[in-house]
Amino acid sequence: MKKIAIITILFLTSLSYPIGAYCCNACPVKPHRRAGVLSLSDTHGSAYLPGNAPDTIRTLEAVTVTASRIESTAQESGRSVTVLQAKEIEALPVESVDELLRLVAGVNINSRNAFGVQSDIGMRGSTFSQVVIMLDNMRINNPLTAHYNCNIPVALHEIAQIEVIRGAAGTSFGPDAVGGIIHIKTKTYLDKNSQGLSSSGSLGAGQYGLRTADAGVAFSNDHITVSLSAKASIADGPEYDNPNALIVEGADSAYNNFFNLQNYTAALSWNINKQWRLFLRGGNDTRNYAAKYYYTTSAYDESVEDMYSYWSQFSLFHQQGNKKTEINGSWTQGGDTFLFNPLFGANVHNTNVGSVSANHTIAFDGGLQIAFGAQGGIRSIESTDRGDHTNHSAGLYGILSKSFHNNLRATFSSRLDYDDNFGVEYLPHLSLAWNPGNFTVRGSAGKAVRGGDFTERYVSYAIPQLSPGRNLGNPNLEAEKAWSFEVGTDYNTDKGIAGVTLFHRASTDLIDYTYTLSDNITTATNLIAGEYNYYARNVASATTSGVEVQTSQQVISHENHALKVNLSYTLMHTTTGDDEPSKYIANHPKHIINAGVAGHIGIIKANITGTFINRDKEAAEAVNGEIKASYFVLNAQLEVTPIKDKVGFYIQAYNISNTEYQEVLGARMPGRWISGGVKWRL
Repeated sequence: MKKIAIITILFLTSLSYPIGAYCCNACPVKPHRRAGVLSLSDTHGSAYLPGNAPDTIRTLEAVTVTASRIESTAQESGRSVTVLQAKEIEALPVESVDELLRLVAGVNINSRNAFGVQSDIGMRGSTFSQVVIMLDNMRINNPLTAHYNCNIPVALHEIAQIEVIRGAAGTSFGPDAVGGIIHIKTKTYLDKNSQGLSSSGSLGAGQYGLRTADAGVAFSNDHITVSLSAKASIADGPEYDNPNALIVEGADSAYNNFFNLQNYTAALSWNINKQWRLFLRGGNDTRNYAAKYYYTTSAYDESVEDMYSYWSQFSLFHQQGNKKTEINGSWTQGGDTFLFNPLFGANVHNTNVGSVSANHTIAFDGGLQIAFGAQGGIRSIESTDRGDHTNHSAGLYGILSKSFHNNLRATFSSRLDYDDNFGVEYLPHLSLAWNPGNFTVRGSAGKAVRGGDFTERYVSYAIPQLSPGRNLGNPNLEAEKAWSFEVGTDYNTDKGIAGVTLFHRASTDLIDYTYTLSDNITTATNLIAGEYNYYARNVASATTSGVEVQTSQQVISHENHALKVNLSYTLMHTTTGDDEPSKYIANHPKHIINAGVAGHIGIIKANITGTFINRDKEAAEAVNGEIKASYFVLNAQLEVTPIKDKVGFYIQAYNISNTEYQEVLGARMPGRWISGGVKWRL
């Protein structure tokens, strides 16, 4: 912890200079344009994001978040929160949500390909299964495996904001929220579409047969909003030598990391009257891609994956005076066909997920707010290699939040969760925030829990003579439990913002895959004696400590020219009480540095983001697998807007530094990839 303390002292010393900035003009929170329940807060987001839109500055007081089920400003929440707005998202050189999240402090991404094909999201060194992903207040975590949690089924241009809430959040949002919450809110859900007919989006093309589309159209008046959106990323991908060619019968001498990702969605927001509003969404997401070495380092891996999902959801809002009620429901049907090798046949999985939640909030005089609610869910799977299983869950919670005259706000949450996997768990959480002037001092502590998914429990059990190096589930897994603590401070002026957070998480019964001799596995009978597989089990314990340092500064702010510089640093250190090497628990970077420069001169805009990663080195020579100890990736975008704020033409370079790197052993990330196209906002 000495290293953390030194970094903290140096950073706080630097606060004597007004560093940092938000991305939009200092502007008061605007009341929503519609009455009654539709006065959902107009959320303004903290930047802390390399290379976001440099036009303007935003103040911390304007940031409204749902760090718990009670809305508050980020300043009052007591949590470390980043809120990303539509304008800054559209300006960044990114093509998917996971590429965007890579730029946020405290978030660690392990990708298997670019353009949003597949990524594991961790927060503060958590495993990829310990982050809850929400879309319009409903969970979209995949019940088959958390590898699919980043399959976000909406276009980027449909997104109004993304809230990144770091640290335990299980009392409000249920199991799995160990590392934190990624909450994506669309424009139609927040009722933030422009009046009349509007459209925004982009079309692009590039190397390796790349074609991209990300667009939406909406019609809105005082009573109803209808929106349609679509997103597609299709490419042949770069070609690589196939290390399996001399080993596996029928394997080609080369392979391409091709992908075809498409999703389509429609949404409706209906203002029934001044008190009631109804929101509906439905859509379809399909994905087909080369998955070679995505999950194994086996010499027989010639994987291809084909996925689909249909989802629907609704929200019913009611607001009267100081009382708000929201009821949400969703249903998702999905399928996955995974062909590990043509010699073995495909594994086919079909899943169904249903969930419902209700939340009621009451605000009293004197700064007191209370909220209470319930959640319930059912998950089922029919699988050729995992079998058929069903899981039920339910939760009850209550939240009490009180502000005091000395600029102090305290929020206490309490929850009871039931799940077939782990029985009943009690989850408490306390957060405090003190706001003396431009400073915010905050802290929180809470418990979170997570049960194993269908893959961790049952993967590969129905496969005869399982080949070495593949994952194997464990039906006897216990639930993971974790206590999280954080303390931090932010300094905010009209020139910018800076912040630092210290965090610590103590976990027990963590689930991970360990490289285990088959002779020592007693739960499966389909293994080859004397060989090794990655076996899911409860690692005894783990602790993760770290620091997040973030700053953003508007160097120049003028109507015709602007320049903004952003910088963040994340340090994470995990220790485990287990001698066997784990596959995921400590598979996060130790050091992450994000930097960005964004600016414009007249009609020319430029945006450059860079990420430096330092982590444990790992290699698997048989599959050309190597995770380097450190690597640097630089992305850039140049845009010319002949019709200001309406139409622009861009050229974009992914990995402009042409870095060779892997974040999942064996899964090669592409080198330099140039693309270009047109953007519009009409």
